[in-house]
Amino acid sequence: MIGTPGDIALRAHEGEVHAVLVGEVDLDAVSRLKDERDHVGVVHAVDSSELTFLDSSGLRFLLGLTALNPGIRLVNPSPVLLELLEITGTAGMFRIA
Repeated sequence: MIGTPGDIALRAHEGEVHAVLVGEVDLDAVSRLKDERDHVGVVHAVDSSELTFLDSSGLRFLLGLTALNPGIRLVNPSPVLLELLEITGTAGMFRIA
């Protein structure tokens, strides 16, 4: 079975910056965003409605966002993300909108 390539994009949405996670987000997807992320100040929300898989690199990316952006919101969180946050005990680090 071939997985769905993952992507992380930073998008403007109603005056805010959202990190949008799509498909299978792994080390490759996080690495592609690294240069862009280094130039972004504030990320207000994470939209994972189209996320199908998240590995430890993706989780580390999200936890890094919370360190830089306290109060970051999860918008349309996917069941995959919610389950991983619950398993790892990190769900309390995010607000769910």
